[in-house]
Amino acid sequence: MDAKEFYDTVVVENYKEAIADPTNFRKHWNAAVSMNTVPEYVALHRAGYPELKRPEVDALAETVRNKYPNLPELKFHADTLKHVRKHEGGLVTASSTGILPQDPNTWDGLKGAVGRSYTTFSSMPEFELGPHAPS
Repeated sequence: MDAKEFYDTVVVENYKEAIADPTNFRKHWNAAVSMNTVPEYVALHRAGYPELKRPEVDALAETVRNKYPNLPELKFHADTLKHVRKHEGGLVTASSTGILPQDPNTWDGLKGAVGRSYTTFSSMPEFELGPHAPS
């Protein structure tokens, strides 16, 4: 699966489900985590899909994230969700244990990051002509 196929079949569909059901935490979790993978797909696409070691892919993906201001915020939320706690410099900077799935007010930052990131992806040349979910 290449970057556009991943975007069209996974990211767009997860995003559509999340915005259609704004109080469903699972759908926002799925959207955030799948969206956070987009920089890796884009990095590999832009590099021509070479065989690379994980640190090389990570470095290319960080270059993509740093070019688009909303993507580091998305990574922060997705990593916090996936790993339960976000550790930086030996300190816990965020924890998903404070998120109450039944209370969308506790995950407003996540919802905002998902929406802003989707707008960012829509402006990337790899995805400009692809399907677009309602905004």
